[in-house]
Amino acid sequence: MLKSPRVLSIQSHVVHGYVGNKCSVFTLQILGYDVDPINTVQLSNHTKYKKVTGHRLEGGEIAKLIEGLEDNNLLNEYTHLLTGYQGPSALAMVETTVMDPVLGDEGKMYVELLTGIKVKNFDSAKKALDVLHKFKARTIIITSALLEEFQQNLDGKNDIPQDLCLIGSHQNSTGEVFQFSVRFPKIEGSFTGTGDLFASLLLANIKEVIIKDDFLIEYLMDACVKCLSSMHLTLQKTKNSYLEKKLQGDREDMACRESAVVSSHGDIIAFSSEKILIKSENKFEFEHCSDNIWNAVLKTMKEAINFSNVEKSKILGIGFDATCSLVLLNHEGKKHNLPKPNTASLETNTLMWMDIRAAEVAKEISVFCEKNYSEIIKSTGGSVSPEMSLSKIVYLKKVMEESWFMELGSAMELPDFLTFKATGSNVRSKNCLNCKWGYNNAWNYSFFEHFGLRKTDVDIKFGGVSNEASEVGCRVGYLLPSVLEFLGFEKNQKISVASGLIDAYAGALASLALESKSVYDTISLIAGTSTCHILPSPHKNFVKGVWGPYEGVLIPNSYTLEGGSNCSGMLLMHLIETHPYYKELIKITDDAISYLNNFLTNCKDFQYKSKHFHILPDFHGNRSPLSDISVRGSIVGLGLGKGIEDLAILYLAAVQALCYSAKHVITSMQENNIDKLSFISLAGGLVNNALFCQTLADVTQLPVLTPKYVDECVLIGSAITAQASVNVDANLVDIMSKMSKKGLSYVPPKSNTLVDFHQKKYTVFLKLYADEKKYKEIMND
Repeated sequence: MLKSPRVLSIQSHVVHGYVGNKCSVFTLQILGYDVDPINTVQLSNHTKYKKVTGHRLEGGEIAKLIEGLEDNNLLNEYTHLLTGYQGPSALAMVETTVMDPVLGDEGKMYVELLTGIKVKNFDSAKKALDVLHKFKARTIIITSALLEEFQQNLDGKNDIPQDLCLIGSHQNSTGEVFQFSVRFPKIEGSFTGTGDLFASLLLANIKEVIIKDDFLIEYLMDACVKCLSSMHLTLQKTKNSYLEKKLQGDREDMACRESAVVSSHGDIIAFSSEKILIKSENKFEFEHCSDNIWNAVLKTMKEAINFSNVEKSKILGIGFDATCSLVLLNHEGKKHNLPKPNTASLETNTLMWMDIRAAEVAKEISVFCEKNYSEIIKSTGGSVSPEMSLSKIVYLKKVMEESWFMELGSAMELPDFLTFKATGSNVRSKNCLNCKWGYNNAWNYSFFEHFGLRKTDVDIKFGGVSNEASEVGCRVGYLLPSVLEFLGFEKNQKISVASGLIDAYAGALASLALESKSVYDTISLIAGTSTCHILPSPHKNFVKGVWGPYEGVLIPNSYTLEGGSNCSGMLLMHLIETHPYYKELIKITDDAISYLNNFLTNCKDFQYKSKHFHILPDFHGNRSPLSDISVRGSIVGLGLGKGIEDLAILYLAAVQALCYSAKHVITSMQENNIDKLSFISLAGGLVNNALFCQTLADVTQLPVLTPKYVDECVLIGSAITAQASVNVDANLVDIMSKMSKKGLSYVPPKSNTLVDFHQKKYTVFLKLYADEKKYKEIMND
């Protein structure tokens, strides 16, 4: 009679993270194995962190534990042993042993460290395996080798290795060796615990295969393929989770969906958030699943409502905001999936806002519009962005099979998708259509026809209802009975749903009326990883390099200009993390920004320390006002210093450069604008950086206002639209003034010396652009 599978796992353990037994026990338990762990070490976290605390079991202590198991006849119950480099006498007591040589590879493979043979190709790998077989290791697996055979891209050039290789080798009882290999795609990134996970999966998948003295090598290969499949999915999800966190800032909801119950006076009563999934196969393509997003929305709404303890009868309206991501549905209103690569598991139907696979198509559209449709190109600042749905839908028309496109029933922005799911109404928002589709309050059918898109495609698939679009704060319908029931409302309750809104515009709604009711004397900056500049005006002013003017996308009967900077908070962290002192800094603090801010403000006249240090911050191209993705950043004034002061000055110069960039955009947006600016309203992640806020006021000579709810600013904006959809006769600006709450304010300096200093540095800043252009001309001549 076969024993029930029971594993003795002798490995390390961490309180935080998933390595050693923390990884293996969970993995094996969910696969049906009983696991008894012996923790050889107990650490606070894995060793990749800057500090590790804990204690280690000595060899004698482990032996005593084994002795206790043996004395009680418990050791014989184990069918499997999972262990690392510490192999106690228990090895002889079990039927199957899987050993993960926990040596720390330090850039080398374990098999190289154990044999002294450099594994470069299949031949050298086989030689190394033969050496290990001589030490009576019967079954050996090299889990991830970079072989010369796989280091060529499809064009034949030696480049970053595209694939890894698993090599397995088994020596039977007669000494005959059987080997196999499995090629699989590499996931870029640094992971911990992968060896522990693979060893656990292998133990579970081989089952009784190597209990026998000899077995078919195909069984082992099949087990390894299953392990790789599980590993690939786990690592891809881990990487996506990491990317979500790295990409947070002014686009936080691309990593999660948030809901809040907000009072009519703009107070947040309850809040809930839920992560959503992102699929990314490369640095150009980013996708969502709309079902995953909608389920997260329902969950967070229900939780926020329940947390609030507000009587459900008093909840009257709902507003939705989201990123300008493109959702694709079939004719039944369900997911119309994008083609799924062999390596992908998540079925997706939504192109994220940051997806730029349509870059070449965007250039083609820009050239075409410049010659034939000047109104479209003028409203996009002189060129069409690949982030716009206009570019993405033309791209899909070009690359997809005709049958796929025929089955496409609707293509809509994510905010419109949310209102559609909530109400069943197919009406699109003017905010989404004008800003991302070149709508301009009416479709230009001949433009779409040039790219093979028929009038019916435009009206039904893109427009929802021909030539109709809902303005900000207008009601698009009421919650569907099914949604009411899920959220716990009475079936006959009428809950108004407002027209959808792009997230940056929701942030602007919540921050433009912090000080003044006119709103036309305030520009809203939503600054996080990147920065969005939003300026409403009663006048129709075209500005090169700036999107718009869009009519009716924010304030009724007005126009809105939208500028942008591709690198903001992202640039600060890039410069800090690549500086030589960063390795020392992270030993001192977990918050590099706050530490550097404190270091600088404790220095007398610190603002002037960057006098001869200048930065052009467009490390990822210039969106506004140059609209030139080819522009690159530069740093002038570098020395050989590697200390904290050198890093602090670099950081200070970068903060100032971001503020000069903001001034550049604001100055351009003010061209031909007769309304004088009085305030900057600032929202997004950089609001938490006091040095940035004050420097922005110093550079622009404008007071900088921040909202009370810094991180939830877009939720207040959505609540404003909900209130407007309920009180249909109310003035939107009045609602904004009532529900927007001011936080900290930063005033411009009184010192003429500081004003003059920033003006000189701004002059240098503009000259850096001119010089960068000259350098290109010289090199391209």
